[in-house]
Amino acid sequence: MLTHTEVARRQTITLHGQPVAVVVATTPETAQHAASLVGVSYDAEPPSTDMSVADPAGDGQTYARGDAEGPWALPPSGWR
Repeated sequence: MLTHTEVARRQTITLHGQPVAVVVATTPETAQHAASLVGVSYDAEPPSTDMSVADPAGDGQTYARGDAEGPWALPPSGWR
């Protein structure tokens, strides 16, 4: 389940399958119809794959998930 902020916080599409709209309805049929009325257009841009030319000012996009450093701060007896 997505929250409102997860859908509305970005103005650009950066990932395949990224949500672009939210439909709220009282029946599944109404939701399906409303979703069919959503229109989205894209301006294709070349992918950025070279980190040496990345824009340091960029949009602050991060793909970090979870806490990769936290478990290493525990003593080995705390590892699971």
